[in-house]
Amino acid sequence: MPTSLNFNPRQTTLSLQLLITMALTPAVSNTLIYVTFAIFFCVGIYAGVRARGKRQDKQDWLGATRSQTAWPLGANWFAANMGVWILFSLPEIATITGLQGVIVYTFACVVPIPIFAWLGPMIRRKSPKGFTLTAYMLKRFNRVLHAFISIMSVIYMACYMVSELSALGQTLNLLTGLDPLAPIIVVSLLTSIYTAYGGFRASLLTDTVQGWCLLFIVIISAIAIVTNIRIGPDQISAQPWILQGSKKGWEQLYILPVAVTFSNFFHQGFWQRAFASKTDKDLRQSAIIGSTMLFPVLFFIGFTGIIAAWAGIWPGPDPAAPVPGSLSFFSIIAILPDWLVGVVVVLTAALVCSSIDTLQSALVSTLSNDVFNNQLPLHFIRVIGVVINAPIIYMAARQLDIFQVFLIGDLLACVAITPAMLGLYDGFYFLNAYDALIGAIFGLFSVFAFGSGYYNDAQKGINLILLPGGLYVEDESVLGAFIAAPFGAAIATFLSFGSRQACIFLYCKVRGQEYEFPPKPEIDATLYAGDEFHTEDERQQTEADIHKAFDQKKIKKDEEEVDLEVATDKSRADVATATVPRSAHINSSAAPWNPPPCETLLFVRHGGPAVPRSRSKSGTGMRNAAASGAVPSGAVPSVRVPSSNSVVSSLGQRYCTSHYSLPLRRWPSQGSQLGAEMIPSLPYLGSRCSELEAESSDHSAFVVRFNV
Repeated sequence: MPTSLNFNPRQTTLSLQLLITMALTPAVSNTLIYVTFAIFFCVGIYAGVRARGKRQDKQDWLGATRSQTAWPLGANWFAANMGVWILFSLPEIATITGLQGVIVYTFACVVPIPIFAWLGPMIRRKSPKGFTLTAYMLKRFNRVLHAFISIMSVIYMACYMVSELSALGQTLNLLTGLDPLAPIIVVSLLTSIYTAYGGFRASLLTDTVQGWCLLFIVIISAIAIVTNIRIGPDQISAQPWILQGSKKGWEQLYILPVAVTFSNFFHQGFWQRAFASKTDKDLRQSAIIGSTMLFPVLFFIGFTGIIAAWAGIWPGPDPAAPVPGSLSFFSIIAILPDWLVGVVVVLTAALVCSSIDTLQSALVSTLSNDVFNNQLPLHFIRVIGVVINAPIIYMAARQLDIFQVFLIGDLLACVAITPAMLGLYDGFYFLNAYDALIGAIFGLFSVFAFGSGYYNDAQKGINLILLPGGLYVEDESVLGAFIAAPFGAAIATFLSFGSRQACIFLYCKVRGQEYEFPPKPEIDATLYAGDEFHTEDERQQTEADIHKAFDQKKIKKDEEEVDLEVATDKSRADVATATVPRSAHINSSAAPWNPPPCETLLFVRHGGPAVPRSRSKSGTGMRNAAASGAVPSGAVPSVRVPSSNSVVSSLGQRYCTSHYSLPLRRWPSQGSQLGAEMIPSLPYLGSRCSELEAESSDHSAFVVRFNV
């Protein structure tokens, strides 16, 4: 990502104009640029029309959670990680650390995708209504830490947009000689319009299309470069440093993945995509698809810096005015056919569209959810999505140097995200927002402490926080800073908790009270049911929250019946014959025993000795249970399971009566371990799909009828 970019757009135009003069006419250049913009604009509007035709409430407009399968989401991961920055920063590191640097930087850009796929389900379970990291921060900690992370995210994404638009203007000016202001304004307005119209779904569809288009364009560029540039063994052997490892390259193996990954946590567009997956499986598969597409593309772009060095194109013919390493890709384009310049122009336009609409959608979602607390009407949010571009266009047009802001953001991400991520682990439930804030503050202090000791100068220790030399320095100061930042923040977080508890302990001793370690919070087991995620509204439909951890049991299933057995500390429920929807309560009124042919009966017993169960259709187990006194004698003469329409024949079908229908959530696969996550379905059986058939006098057992 551009957080590690040593590219200053102010330095590019003059240096490259000494080397190349492009042959595209203004008419051809404008046609290529604006036709590309128009195509993606039409795709975005089409996505908006589709979204409005389905469901376009505010939550869907902002997040579109659980809506994407693996392949389109994989293309989204690919497109969202692309940007104009790749044409500058990846070839640049090739000119600094050779092949080793290209591999390391490519790895650093790809590794966040599987990390998001790993963390996404964890955060989604803990914050089922949210679709960004900031929503989880509010739920897990408090408004203070939530506000801090939200502000950092807004600043990061705004700077990212400025850098992308600045790079777009510089690239088009280098390749075509056009004034960059017009393309910057047009792409910002077009992407903001279709994003405001279609919301996050528009960004998803356009990124899917852009992802495949980018892959196709890069393949064409790769073929053109390979077939037009000849490199012999002598040219390779003349620069052995390119293929050799270096100390700086090994340092980047730690610095770049840490800097890129932590800073990407501020990019709420990535979290939106993680939460947009339909299931965990789709998310994992999409991460594999996106990573597989991204790695070779980024590696090739970075390798162009090596090709330029081997071919003698970089650093250029004039030693007095060398071409910066960040421009080595364009130095290759300068000697290739003019048609390839047009391909790169289209590539640049597609790259900026793929990154800008992602950032606009994420930025508006963060502002709406976190700054305005989700209180604004949807049409106001759409207006914000358009208006927010004005200051960004202004800064991009002035080509402001925001590289230093990105570098500071890298370190801030390390110290701010580390304590927050510790909160994901249930074993660290005792950490609170103040511990995390103190950890972040002292994480920065640890960078100062390291710098002061390393340089033996307090002023240089302060300067190290700003990383004035960038990421590619000759000494080990940057490596030390990125080690001190996350580890210092983590240690300070635990020290803060320890200090709080020490004060509480002393207070209790002085007051003669008993000290108690913070109790573990009660677990909402409904959040962990199956492979799906319950929303807040669904959980509120149950009669009580589940607060205990339950023993795990196995679920057995065949064509006609499923036996479920679950246990809690206070109750045990045995279920015979049928799988039921996970919702609701039991009606209080009893009905006479008269099951029609297409009904399924469910026997539930609480407490006491185990109830004999039978897997046959004859209902022997149920009769035995009735005979034992669990239910009134004669109340359960038999158990009937429809032979032609088994309730368990197709998971995901809908159970319904003549008036209502409820979706059946997916149960764990046959033989899987089953914990208390299943208990919500037992005491609160289908309020609208069930009737109480019989009940024992002590209310310890009952039989329920389900219409199928």
